[in-house]
Amino acid sequence: MHQLILSNGIFHEFQRTSAQVASLGENVGLTTEIVTHPDAAFERLDKGGVDLFTVNALHWPMQGEKYDPYRSDWSYEMAEEGDACLNAYAHRGGKILGLHTASICFTHSKVWPELLGGAWQWGQSHHPAPQTISVLPTEPGTRLMLEAFDVVDELYCDLEVAEDVEVLMMGSDGHTKAQPVVWRRTEGTFKSAYCSMGHDLSALSNPSLAALINKLMLWLLEEGR
Repeated sequence: MHQLILSNGIFHEFQRTSAQVASLGENVGLTTEIVTHPDAAFERLDKGGVDLFTVNALHWPMQGEKYDPYRSDWSYEMAEEGDACLNAYAHRGGKILGLHTASICFTHSKVWPELLGGAWQWGQSHHPAPQTISVLPTEPGTRLMLEAFDVVDELYCDLEVAEDVEVLMMGSDGHTKAQPVVWRRTEGTFKSAYCSMGHDLSALSNPSLAALINKLMLWLLEEGR
């Protein structure tokens, strides 16, 4: 089975974290190719043969003065062709895994937030600096045999989460209220899962977080599991 990882973006060590995700894919029998631009990812999806599309990247229009120095090199505006590609992949029974900044990607896309099951909302969503997060399974997460753990990471707060997702884990840093940090979604033969953690290689090297991502991969790839 084959995994396509969309990587790259500012303020994160995507080259290292995507290599780690590729290594995790090997644990469940996945070969992996990594692309660094959305257009290359969509072109590859259109060709077929991608069992799991993993987004570990930060591609969005970069609104606001803070991003003025970076916009010419890093800004990405989702086009109708990208939405059409994602829609077609989903209708073919594709599987999507979103990690960390995947919820920020593809601002203004009409398709991506629905497929992922949630999105970062500018002016609402936020995160404190990386610190110890306590991650606890919900009842559905417990049924999936997910286990509680601690990890040093960013806690994404106040994401827009769709009503049709199944929240699997909640996270808290002890200062803010518990937040949904892992969820999954099913629509026909299409499946997606999202984990808001994975800011850097140190977080992704946490054995418990790595095991969680492997379990999400297995759920996505194994029918009826």
